[in-house]
Amino acid sequence: MSTHLDPDGVHNWLASSFSSLKNSNVIAGINEDDCAVLQIGDSKIVITTDYLNANPISKQLGFATYWDMGRLLVAANISDLLGSGALPVGFVASIMMEKSSSDEDFRSLMDGVKYELNNHNTPLIGGDTKLGKSNAFCGTAIGIEQLGGKLFIKNAAKPDQIIWVSGLIGNAGAAVHGLSAKVMDDNWNQWARNTLTIPSLPFHKSIALAKQALGKAGTDISDGLGENLYDLCETSSIGATIYAEKIPIDDHVVQLANQFNIPPWFYAFSIGGDFQFIVTTNEEDREIVGHLGFHEIGITTTSKDLVISSNNNVSSLPRLGHTDFNTEGFAVEVQMMLKTLKVSLNDQGI
Repeated sequence: MSTHLDPDGVHNWLASSFSSLKNSNVIAGINEDDCAVLQIGDSKIVITTDYLNANPISKQLGFATYWDMGRLLVAANISDLLGSGALPVGFVASIMMEKSSSDEDFRSLMDGVKYELNNHNTPLIGGDTKLGKSNAFCGTAIGIEQLGGKLFIKNAAKPDQIIWVSGLIGNAGAAVHGLSAKVMDDNWNQWARNTLTIPSLPFHKSIALAKQALGKAGTDISDGLGENLYDLCETSSIGATIYAEKIPIDDHVVQLANQFNIPPWFYAFSIGGDFQFIVTTNEEDREIVGHLGFHEIGITTTSKDLVISSNNNVSSLPRLGHTDFNTEGFAVEVQMMLKTLKVSLNDQGI
């Protein structure tokens, strides 16, 4: 009997099945980073491709426009490059529209693409457009390692490095939870809608860190802090300790957490979607990385265990995050993660 495809569960199989095709040009391939990294002459080329979810959060909640989805398509791909320290240099858009779509729908989508690319000084260099039974939006972003700089790819972390996050996290998870629960006021709800439709990427932080060759290993937080941190640690064969109270949280997230009597940092371990990234650096670079605007949240360890410390209590970190295998929708997914965190961590004394 065949089983349903889980796109998040096939990476190891793919890496093994296609390992014979890897050559000396491949610096990072399947499962070694969120991007492919190729050595071409003296240059490192970084390539990533990502679909916009067929039913993105803002569409599920009823307020997404095609323009919004164009912006989000670009942001999802550029975010992968930034999580590896690559400078974006080009973007390819592959667009399938429903057969009932209008010319105005397509133009609105591509206007959103153009707007977001302009924010990152990145040209559209090609793509394809088709009609089909449903919408399918795919982007491919191309980047380079800066001259004199250094990429920070996912498999390069070592023990005793500081773990940083580039900005506030947990916003998307909180926005989904608050809007679906309908417990907040109009101002809060507008913040939540903006959170889910207006991407804010740490472009300059990533470029500055890479240019100064300070980052060691990194990955964007596309599926939640827990899932992506586990992924980085497994790829680098290390462990980590995260200090919960150091996780940077927006005041709006704190307001919602108070409504449900949960720690605000719970939301960082839900679905991702904040377009931020985690990165490790050497301890001696702590001061300069802090001055660049990064937030220190933990340390890598020789043990392969991942733990979280909160109020002087330490417990195992549950592996939680968004998965495409989930069919219940983002609102239900966030609620399930929050419940799992509460039960698991309470049982361990947090």
